[in-house]
Amino acid sequence: MGDDQPDHAVEPPKRSTNSLSPATNHSSSRGYWAGLLWATTNRITRSGQELGPEHALNVEEAIVAMTSDAAYQHFEENEKGSIAAGKLADLVVLSRDPREGATTELLDISIVGTMSHGEWVFGDLGADP
Repeated sequence: MGDDQPDHAVEPPKRSTNSLSPATNHSSSRGYWAGLLWATTNRITRSGQELGPEHALNVEEAIVAMTSDAAYQHFEENEKGSIAAGKLADLVVLSRDPREGATTELLDISIVGTMSHGEWVFGDLGADP
């Protein structure tokens, strides 16, 4: 983007959360969830430049942007985006709670289990010990 670009050349998520349209952050790329979460909460470019740090979301806001708000944006809030009876039961189990610890350590979190449509497709978290 170059040094002459304003810090809002990419729509800041905090600005979206203050509008009528929810901020969303999603990707169909496998394994990129941690990168999205990290970028949204840290607002640091690949070159290490802060990109409007006042527009960063906290971890809770970023998780909502990646789940229920993203489902809403795709008109899928009745099927996914949160865990509730009657929904698809698509979820991941993480190695630790991303709300605990520094946001700069979010990339260290791994997925230990994935459930799709109520069935474990990665990790055997439903098995008896």
